Amino acid sequence: MESYDAILEFDKLCFPTDCWKEEDWKDLLEDDRATYYALVEGDKIVGDLFTYNWSGENDYLKIMNIAVHPDYRKKGLAMKLMEYAKEECKKSDLMKICAETRASNVAMQTLFEKCSYRLNKVEEDGYNNPTEAEFKYVYISKMDKQITDFLIKAKQATYAGKGAETVPSREKSHDLIYEDGDYMYYDTYLGGNKFAGEEALWIKKNPYWSMNYVGRVIGENFSGDFLKEALLLVPEEKPFRGPAEHTNGDYKYECCIDGDFEWFHGKETISYKGNVIYECYFHGGLIEG
Repeated sequence: MESYDAILEFDKLCFPTDCWKEEDWKDLLEDDRATYYALVEGDKIVGDLFTYNWSGENDYLKIMNIAVHPDYRKKGLAMKLMEYAKEECKKSDLMKICAETRASNVAMQTLFEKCSYRLNKVEEDGYNNPTEAEFKYVYISKMDKQITDFLIKAKQATYAGKGAETVPSREKSHDLIYEDGDYMYYDTYLGGNKFAGEEALWIKKNPYWSMNYVGRVIGENFSGDFLKEALLLVPEEKPFRGPAEHTNGDYKYECCIDGDFEWFHGKETISYKGNVIYECYFHGGLIEG
């Protein structure tokens, strides 16, 4: 099964109009970062998975190719192959797995969704032979909680926690940084009563997540201390701004969010005696090179 010929023949069988060129297979299979997995019955390949490990640079595992023999489909082999990718991702301590498929390949899209992958982007005309859209998927590894915990600590130690500002990165900007091991959080904003800014997370010096926000004070009796009090209560399930609701005396903070860590948008408001006096819109998600 180490024969290039067997791999090439299997690729042609599964992708008769869109198989890889022989030189592409050889170049990648000789790359130390590439791993080829094969499910074999006797001397016949019945399923394969080809991955590329970007550890140390982009911190993700890329599924380059996955296929199951036409006679062996709907038997759970594809799910088994996908587990190999998750195991490699975990073993290599990577953040995520990236993969893509054709817009017409509904079966592959369904497989990704069953394996907890999320549609991250649609690239028009991403495929040739024939030309069609490319659906890009991402699977977030089990390091999610570690990332979330760091993000919460970072937010509580910076603006919400009245942390000290660092050297401005731009003229008249307010900048706050929090670091712990391989993780770095950076919050930078402009303005005061009307403001705009960005929060971002780096892991191993690679940008991983970001959120932009813009807000304004629109009424009397605004309290910056109350806003920070609410932001200290950042929820673990959606660690972007404050909780869904927080009240203290005549002040009420409310936050509604659509989406999750990978791609989201939302709005927060503060009311004083029932009147909205502050509003902020925000959106963000994962960063992929």
